[in-house]
Amino acid sequence: MIRCESAEAVERVLVDIAKRPWFLEHGALLQELVPPVGFDLRLVVAGREVVGAAERVAAHGEWRTNVSLGGTVRSTDPSREACELGVRAAAATGSDLVGMDLLPVDGGYIVLELNGAVEFDGVYDLPGRGSGVFEAAAGALGLLEISVR
Repeated sequence: MIRCESAEAVERVLVDIAKRPWFLEHGALLQELVPPVGFDLRLVVAGREVVGAAERVAAHGEWRTNVSLGGTVRSTDPSREACELGVRAAAATGSDLVGMDLLPVDGGYIVLELNGAVEFDGVYDLPGRGSGVFEAAAGALGLLEISVR
């Protein structure tokens, strides 16, 4: 991911990467920058149900919330609005199990990314649920009823 501050910077980056094998094979995806707010909301959606959520907080001086870049993860109880958006986004892609990153903007959210190989742990457990995120995901996907012989 490369952040460009101007149209000229975009042009320079495209010239710089134009001969790289991955670019020749796949091209690039350009997106207008949505101003970062220092954190985002990651939802885990399974079987049309939000089964987990956490806020990812950017490291000091970093605009991305990636944990691999020093960001941290904290438990949260997502709003009804965020959950409804998450379920609609998962349904639009036909995903059974997906993680998605939502960015709070103007009193609502926008979808930043959907990830079919989402990584999550117990921090994503939703408050007030009798089960953790893994059991909730398995139940939402109908996997708890499956018996292996």
